[in-house]
Amino acid sequence: MSDGSSRRAALIESIYRIALEPQTYDSFMAEWAAYINQRVDYLQRLVEAGHTVLAESEEDPEITRHFEIAGRILAQMADRADPPAARGESAGAAPQLLADAEGRIVWGNTAAEREFGVGKGGCIDDLPTDAAHRRSLRQLCQRLRVGDPTMQPRPLLMKITSPLDGRSQFLQARMLPERDERDLILISRITPDWPEGVSRILAEDFGLSPSEAAICELVADGNPPEQIAALRGSAVATVRTQLKKIMAKTGSHSQVDLVRLLFSLMRMVERHPRAGMGGGGHEGIRLELPGGRTITAEYLGDPHGDPVIFFHGMLDGINLPPGLEKSLADAGFRLICPVRPWYGTAEPGDWPVPEYPDHFAAQVAALMDELHIPSALTLGHMGGALYAYALAQHFPDRVRGILAVAGAVPFTSVRDFAVMSTRQRLVAYTARYTPHLLPFVLRAGINQMLNGGHRRFMLSQYEGTADDMAAVNDPDIFERIASGHRFSVRQGHRAFEIDSLHMVSDWSHRVDATDVPLHVVHGDRDPWMNIDTTRDFWQARPGRAHLTVLDGGGQLILYRRPERILKALVDLRRDAARRAGR
Repeated sequence: MSDGSSRRAALIESIYRIALEPQTYDSFMAEWAAYINQRVDYLQRLVEAGHTVLAESEEDPEITRHFEIAGRILAQMADRADPPAARGESAGAAPQLLADAEGRIVWGNTAAEREFGVGKGGCIDDLPTDAAHRRSLRQLCQRLRVGDPTMQPRPLLMKITSPLDGRSQFLQARMLPERDERDLILISRITPDWPEGVSRILAEDFGLSPSEAAICELVADGNPPEQIAALRGSAVATVRTQLKKIMAKTGSHSQVDLVRLLFSLMRMVERHPRAGMGGGGHEGIRLELPGGRTITAEYLGDPHGDPVIFFHGMLDGINLPPGLEKSLADAGFRLICPVRPWYGTAEPGDWPVPEYPDHFAAQVAALMDELHIPSALTLGHMGGALYAYALAQHFPDRVRGILAVAGAVPFTSVRDFAVMSTRQRLVAYTARYTPHLLPFVLRAGINQMLNGGHRRFMLSQYEGTADDMAAVNDPDIFERIASGHRFSVRQGHRAFEIDSLHMVSDWSHRVDATDVPLHVVHGDRDPWMNIDTTRDFWQARPGRAHLTVLDGGGQLILYRRPERILKALVDLRRDAARRAGR
């Protein structure tokens, strides 16, 4: 087999593998990188000739077809499986199998083979379960063969006992209809959903740290201390000490008491979602806007302070680093944090993708009207900077100044891609050259994050930047960033897709249409928006922006250098006041 054929076969194998094993995302991305990197020059020539996507050239329709089939499997698993929570244990780390209508195991992850001795090529009859459950599973296969229109009224519950240690696990079997392809049965572990508000209640009502709240998620998922330690990369003694602190803070006399409390909180937040929206300075709102739409926002800082519209990035959410919220309040700032469509619990948007910044700017202006805010400073974090510029572009009288923190600038040349970090460059290439394949790449990455892969996802993003890695290795900062990930992907990949497409486009006209005071704070080791790219953009607009470069800073400077961000905001307020003649 030639090198090209081997690479092609490896890519196809990796495409299907991540449908069942989210933690193989890194391997998939390595294969995808090898494939697309060798085609970058060719793809750029296609773009210059007027083509917009790889499919238009019919350059490799077979690869596209495999992406489509595997994408449907990913979509069906996301739609039909229990909602993945941000637990340390993952669907990828827990046993999973795919069986066909004949009862053959057509795919299985390594955990299933290790714990049950059954893998690809095996049979459902080989599963270590009792005769009644095996018979029910066979009946489900029979329904697949005859095309029973009633299918299954609910997932089939199965108890499987591991021959390794005799531990029992409860699994569910549910169908994954594949339209034009053969139907499959997914056999996976049952896991409880962890509503987002539970961690906030644990923090505000019981004083738990983000790290302790994360351990509670693992406890609720049935993990013993040894497994929690393995998943978090900690010593078992450390986890036991943390559990004792958690039980002391919650008043739990035993782990059974703690589990009972956690499940009570989970039910409470599920029934009353606003119970988890928080107090302690966090005020959540959902406002009806003209035209029947709604907008979701949170308030942070001094309730009576100078208003600052905070535009969140793609991955960070609205979580601020420890201590910054109090510092903002002490400095007299009030952050209003509107949530963009498809993020968190915000209403989805149905606007054309190129028009998203314009429509969202109109929503934010309407929000300011509802809150009686005539004008405000704005803070655009990472990709959120685009939306700050869009607000100033369309509503210049409403924006007193813009602070861009690790903010994106428009991509004006393909050379801008070459200086990005490996992982981020690969996503950018996909968005630029093969946007029809972008949803699959994003969905697979989201699967990795939601299935216990937050740390691995962050390592792939930031491993080349020491300052960012220091943030990732700080437990409190790590939990805040991981919470931001969950916020960003709560409704799936659509928010990522929209913002990714914007990030690799040239939206210079939005910046050039503004003339409000503009401060930019950027790290000279930022892995996404290279400092040279940033400098070149602003040097082409002399005098437009006050650029502050932080030595050694990466993309996570908001978390690592919060005092510098606060100073920049204070400076921007001063400059805006001078301009207004105050």
